[in-house]
Amino acid sequence: MPRVSVIIPAYNAERFLPETLASVWAQTETDLEVILVNDGSRDGTDQLAAAQSDPRFHYLKKANSGVSDTRNQGLQRAIAPYLVFLDADDLIAPQFLRTCADYLDRHPEVGMVYVQYVPFESDTGAEQPAATFVPGDELRQLLEFRGNAGHPPSTVLFRRAVLDTAGGFDPRLSTSADWDMWVRMGQAAPMGYVAQPLVRYRLHSGQMHRNIALMRGDMLYAFAKARKLGVFRSAGDYRRCLANLHLVLAGSWYHDARKPLQAVRHTLQSLCTHPGPLWRKLWKRG
Repeated sequence: MPRVSVIIPAYNAERFLPETLASVWAQTETDLEVILVNDGSRDGTDQLAAAQSDPRFHYLKKANSGVSDTRNQGLQRAIAPYLVFLDADDLIAPQFLRTCADYLDRHPEVGMVYVQYVPFESDTGAEQPAATFVPGDELRQLLEFRGNAGHPPSTVLFRRAVLDTAGGFDPRLSTSADWDMWVRMGQAAPMGYVAQPLVRYRLHSGQMHRNIALMRGDMLYAFAKARKLGVFRSAGDYRRCLANLHLVLAGSWYHDARKPLQAVRHTLQSLCTHPGPLWRKLWKRG
């Protein structure tokens, strides 16, 4: 049995996939399997897969069904006790898998371990700053949108047993599937952290998080799910966290989509849901 399963969901990722696969084959941890799941791509993914000769490589091809179902199908095929869902456009440092797997070996109480990452512009290679969690309080930070709404999946190594307890990725979600998963994992077990920049996270125009309208619907649905799980401390805590979400959406509409009317709408929704987050934000600016 391999130590680590690397699951790569791919949808029209021919442009980036060779570099991503090269970063996997360069790993110092060689006890692994690679599962490339083609989510109905219309590019040269078939040819790229056919060129892979390593016996640790496995290829699944299916009709397009979205990233969550694609990850779940890879999960069903995986057999290792540790797993990473590596996006087809991201890059992992040679020591990423071994460092994270060793961490999980040393900390059996931890359900997943995440690392620092470096966002970079695909066209220019220019690096951007990345927010991260304060270790030990990740679940609260997720719910309150403090600093970061969740690390990219490529930065996380999961313990399979805890992932099975938390459940797979919700196929109804796309842009917020990661946030939903991190919340459920955070409820199931503590998270671990390795303070090393072991992942390069590619930024480009085709990424789902740039679709603000889709993100809005996904996050409101995921928030309702989290409420049913009982992760909020009280009804007031839920409203305060939801008000923070509306402020995040307002900022996305204003800065990323350049739609100030939508930004105003979510700002007002935040104020009506719970006045605290907006007043705190205004107080800090003052």
